Amino acid sequence: MSEIEKGLEFCREKLRDQKNRLGENQPCIARILKIMGDAIMSNDRNTSLQYYEEALSILENCIPPDYQTTSVCLKWMAGAYRLVHVTRHFADQVSKNFFSS
Repeated sequence: MSEIEKGLEFCREKLRDQKNRLGENQPCIARILKIMGDAIMSNDRNTSLQYYEEALSILENCIPPDYQTTSVCLKWMAGAYRLVHVTRHFADQVSKNFFSS
């Protein structure tokens, strides 16, 4: 098991604990999801985006709002979307230039 997988498993345990103790819409749960997204960003951008989107959904429903965590989450989501777009664009260009004749 890699260090990232160990970290994700630890986060999943903490996520379950926090949800059981505090409920679904808490900033600390969004922070755990953001950490999980950060951990896998370089390996699995789509899953990372799912974690960020779930975190953002929670943050949008928090009272009082947690603006700092929300802004950090949005920043990381923007970066992830940019990387996904660049990767897809690069793959499209490679297949267009090298595999079409």
